[in-house]
Amino acid sequence: MTTYLLRRIFWMIPVLLLVALITFTLMHQAPGGPWDRDPSRRQVDASTQEALNKKFGLDKPLFVNIEGGNPLDSQFFTYVGNAIQGDLGPSYRQRG
Repeated sequence: MTTYLLRRIFWMIPVLLLVALITFTLMHQAPGGPWDRDPSRRQVDASTQEALNKKFGLDKPLFVNIEGGNPLDSQFFTYVGNAIQGDLGPSYRQRG
């Protein structure tokens, strides 16, 4: 029974990483983005868009940082690291 549980726990890690990779890739392949121009919404100017990209890490490479520095400093590894810590981003539900 212990071997069975250890095997299940061992396989849980790569399966969760694969699900995270598929989810991350599909979300980035979807058309549109958070700051796209939409006539029905208020427009965001370029300086605000750059500041928001930096705040949310959208200015980083998608998977691996090959430009120097930490190779794991990318959007995907930030996403996985935050998910492990329970930080799934800002809430859509506001208090008050």
